[in-house]
Amino acid sequence: MTQANDSPYRLPPFAHYQPILDRMPFGAMPVVAPQVSTDQAAADATEAEVFAEQQALANQVTLSAVNITPKGHTAIGFTDRSINPPANYYLRVGESANGWTVKDADFDDEIATLEKDGVFITLKLGEGLVAPPAAVPQPASPVAGVPAAPAAAVAPQPAAARQPHRSLAALKHSDKDASEPSFADRLRERTVQKTQAQQEAETRMREQFERLARETAAREIQRRQEEEALEAEERALLEQQLQ
Repeated sequence: MTQANDSPYRLPPFAHYQPILDRMPFGAMPVVAPQVSTDQAAADATEAEVFAEQQALANQVTLSAVNITPKGHTAIGFTDRSINPPANYYLRVGESANGWTVKDADFDDEIATLEKDGVFITLKLGEGLVAPPAAVPQPASPVAGVPAAPAAAVAPQPAAARQPHRSLAALKHSDKDASEPSFADRLRERTVQKTQAQQEAETRMREQFERLARETAAREIQRRQEEEALEAEERALLEQQLQ
């Protein structure tokens, strides 16, 4: 007969089970994908939209020259192929023409940053659109005994604080561009401008139709009056002949 022991049961230390865990009898631990916050998803969607607009605009432009003028200014030559015939431009940094603005240029790196309708693109001579900077690498798994780096050091910026893709040379002038509106503000402004332009076009078209209708009605009234006058003259002439 087994005699009961009144002493309380104590669990063995965790190290007692470590050899079992090392053999992984249940297979490797599943990899859990990190959850993406709502703000991060919105920021990623905004970045994708910005890059799509940059790509569409860059497909219309060919950078042909990055020069230094005799007065020391940086100037670029580029071609707008979105119109027929294509338009060629030669502008210095800060100059604008037909909606195009040269925001920055680097003679040594042979790159230039253009802006049109609130969309910024950076082109490299002979290559086209420069890819956006690579994402910040995630820190490696912490090693036992070594404290991990603070999470705030690699926390993603909110979407409103992210600037459009610019060249390395343009980053040197970030203080100058800090006052520029965000992409969301420019997108809203362009939407308002397009809506106003559409309303103005509809108003002009309606006024043109009304003017044409009035002119057509006036001509029809004049034609009928002339026909009635002609008929009256013919009746009067016929009556004179019968008398």
